[in-house]
Amino acid sequence: MSKIIIPLFILICTFAVNIFSQQPVLYYPEHGSIINTLTPTLLWGGIGGNHTRVRVQVDTTYNFFFSTVIDVELPQFTTSYSVPGGRLQYNKIYYWRVGAYYYPGYYSYSTVF
Repeated sequence: MSKIIIPLFILICTFAVNIFSQQPVLYYPEHGSIINTLTPTLLWGGIGGNHTRVRVQVDTTYNFFFSTVIDVELPQFTTSYSVPGGRLQYNKIYYWRVGAYYYPGYYSYSTVF
């Protein structure tokens, strides 16, 4: 009986997490775009109301493995973030993503632009 309960529990938890969590969808700047400002406003959407906060990350590496240029947590229904001056540099490639935080302790991240 316990051999059946554990897989069933895992299946139910996975199903519940997928129903109640949504990955953010990045809008601006678009993937692969070149922008001419060091203080862009990042825009996203597509997140349901069941997350508790939003995390914005900007980095010079695609995998966000090293220390990020920007790593900030924002309130629940935030859909934009204006990069403050002095954080970005001209002639560099930056990657960004947004994560929605869901209980019990994980982020559902967008694709990386």
